Amino acid sequence: MYSLKPTKANRLNSQKSTGFRSLEGEAAIRFNALKTGIDAKSQVIPGEDAAALELLVVEYHDRFQPATPEARALVDMLVTAEWLQRRFRSLRNNVSDHLQRRAGAAERTFHRTLETLLKIQSRLPQPTPNQPLSPEIGLVPSEPPATPGPPACP
Repeated sequence: MYSLKPTKANRLNSQKSTGFRSLEGEAAIRFNALKTGIDAKSQVIPGEDAAALELLVVEYHDRFQPATPEARALVDMLVTAEWLQRRFRSLRNNVSDHLQRRAGAAERTFHRTLETLLKIQSRLPQPTPNQPLSPEIGLVPSEPPATPGPPACP
């Protein structure tokens, strides 16, 4: 037979525990559900080196020197795909099918994105060593217009 007494006691107890109320407590439990990092929303998870990710970003931006928003987005996708590949390689021995699917998707994304970026960059004019990447922008002409001299007298 069902009794209301345990249900009432359970409800009273649940009101006493509402989780951590301090920033330190929140920080302590932040990664409790994170097991492998496969579905992590954060780019750097515990155990990974944030400096390594920063170096990877710099290397890719130095390599491709994206000059347009589209090129920057593609370079960022390459960095993310490479970073995920590194994470998946370190976890490959511990996780089965789910990791294999995600690793394959990251690898395909990397190659498709790299191919697209190289196509776009091959169509852009290549700057000469002394030529700036973008033309000067301004409203004032670099040389003033020639003014006509005084009219000739007959």
